[in-house]
Amino acid sequence: MATGTATIDLIAGLVALLSARPGLATVQVADAYPTSGLQNEAIWAEDAESDAEFPVMKAGTKKVDETVTTDWVIQVLMNDGSDQITADRRAAEIFGEFQQQLAESPQVVDAVMWAELASWRLRRGQLATGGHGSRYEIALRHKARLSP
Repeated sequence: MATGTATIDLIAGLVALLSARPGLATVQVADAYPTSGLQNEAIWAEDAESDAEFPVMKAGTKKVDETVTTDWVIQVLMNDGSDQITADRRAAEIFGEFQQQLAESPQVVDAVMWAELASWRLRRGQLATGGHGSRYEIALRHKARLSP
């Protein structure tokens, strides 16, 4: 069991699982925005927000249930003259791999009871280079029970 939060372990665990997927072999997977060397196809974690509660109120040390939403980004940048639909389709393929990983192992790491896709938003548009970009902004929710 984790103490403090299971969020860091969840991020590290999901990065490791996604990095090992054959369908993501050409995709850069990182635990934060890649500040140098950002590739044209990338996945990374961003901020997290939590609600925490004590499942049982009594004197002494308590277990804490946390429900955390972590933001993830899937981004595809096509600078080769490809059209918007081509960028969108590739981003959707990567998003499908992300979804499948959660379906195959919703616990992700031992400290987490489950992780699920809470919501997503697709952003798309033309790049200054004349290419097109497609970006999924994902809210991933997980539940963990923490004990000291």
